[in-house]
Amino acid sequence: MNTNEIIRDLGIRLIRAEIKARQPKDAKAVEDAIATRIRIDNIGNVYVVDTDGNRDDAKSFEQFMNEVATDRPELFQGRPVATGGKTPPVGNPFKRNDPAYNLTAATKILREDPETAKRLAYEAGIQL
Repeated sequence: MNTNEIIRDLGIRLIRAEIKARQPKDAKAVEDAIATRIRIDNIGNVYVVDTDGNRDDAKSFEQFMNEVATDRPELFQGRPVATGGKTPPVGNPFKRNDPAYNLTAATKILREDPETAKRLAYEAGIQL
């Protein structure tokens, strides 16, 4: 798996984690409902596109998901859970059983400090 595939996989995992945090009735149905409005760029950022397919920088992925939860409540079991956050993790964001497991943080480290990302990924049993 090359770096681009890893970054894309992390983006997909981020999307699925965001969906899961919002307690969907059917995660696949939510994925299908948002598929035409989200993209993953070449550095792993998930972004929103408008109905014409143009990048919508005025709206974050989290804001978009809040709108989906409000506009399509039939897709979700309960109240949407607020996600995101700016607190840096302590631990290994690549390691699934670590409390610091966080795909957004892992992607950020991969972009900003590839050597540290490789080391942390290796410690987590992932080969970059």
